[in-house]
Amino acid sequence: MILTATFLIVGLLFGYTSNTKAPVNEPKQISWAVKFADAAMSRFDSLIYYNNSKPKFEYDYAFLGFAIAKLDNIDPKYGKYNRDYIDYFVGSDGSIKG
Repeated sequence: MILTATFLIVGLLFGYTSNTKAPVNEPKQISWAVKFADAAMSRFDSLIYYNNSKPKFEYDYAFLGFAIAKLDNIDPKYGKYNRDYIDYFVGSDGSIKG
């Protein structure tokens, strides 16, 4: 898990996304960042219960969520995945539950 999150974060921070357009006859290539994000999201439908049986705020999961959220410009589902996690744990006054 930590290794996957590390690769995802490094890839997103250094821009390892596919910005080139595929020719019309060829399928569009999916970036490694998107593949990692989709893999993480397919394992757990929410970061709230990511590798936990009860909700607990974990900083490494928050970093994973922020890395996934950087893909929001590709699909809003990536931003929502992180927002749902943060909204669950962070109150409007900035307090963190759990």
